[in-house]
Amino acid sequence: MTNKGNIQSRLERLIKQLTEEISKDWSLADMAASTCLSRFHFHRVFQAQLGLTPAEYLRRLRLERAAHQLTYRKLSVTDIALDNGFESLEGFSRAFKQLVGMSPSAFRRTPEFKFLTVLPDNNREKSMTSYPVEVRQFESQSIALMMHSGPQQMLPQTISRFINWRRKAGCIPPDSRTFNLIYDDPSTVPPQQFRFGLAAGIKHGSIKADALTDDPVQLMEFPRALCAWIPYTGSDNGLGDAVNQLYQWLNDSGREAADFPLFFERIAWFPEVPEHMSETHIYLPLKS
Repeated sequence: MTNKGNIQSRLERLIKQLTEEISKDWSLADMAASTCLSRFHFHRVFQAQLGLTPAEYLRRLRLERAAHQLTYRKLSVTDIALDNGFESLEGFSRAFKQLVGMSPSAFRRTPEFKFLTVLPDNNREKSMTSYPVEVRQFESQSIALMMHSGPQQMLPQTISRFINWRRKAGCIPPDSRTFNLIYDDPSTVPPQQFRFGLAAGIKHGSIKADALTDDPVQLMEFPRALCAWIPYTGSDNGLGDAVNQLYQWLNDSGREAADFPLFFERIAWFPEVPEHMSETHIYLPLKS
């Protein structure tokens, strides 16, 4: 292995550690020791590779995780601050506002992820990665579906509503499967026409009676279908590359897609697991 490759692999291991132990009180010496690099040079090596200092990277990693928790979890702002390694609510609020442009409480009311600076994703699946495509049978599944219609930046609010509905309905993971239906590519439709489906696997009669009255959730059946399938591990940033390769496989295979949208099954996802360890199964229904 070249020295360049060796250093990169060490930094990748460190990023994995930072993500998994995000609330740990990391010092520069700890990070340098983790990479087996001299503390005199580690800082410059890290910044040259990732474009941020180690402290900047760790802070943004924590704030990105906090933003997801503010949007999708019912934890208090103080608990989120402590869970992400901040010693006080004041310090967390100051850092969050400096990066995002609004207080944590304001972000929770109207989440806007476009304000977050995207972290360099050192573990991202690159476009040259070849994903294994399999053809497998997807068995029918009853689902409760909530549709998001409108600008993509408003999707976090719909996701938050859906999470709250799942709690009320009693169909939460891991007892209930989680799906996303990909109706539209946001780059090809006007913002107001973008549609995205959020779905939970259900059993007949398992939904609490009052859970279908307050929110626009519809019950439907995922049909039994032959699908092209890719198991993907990594952040959502790399999903587009995997989907593109799935459609390239479709073009090369001579098969045709069925009249049903591409869909994801979320197996494990951030912030329950580190972002680079998120697991998503991608399904493209095929004509039989």
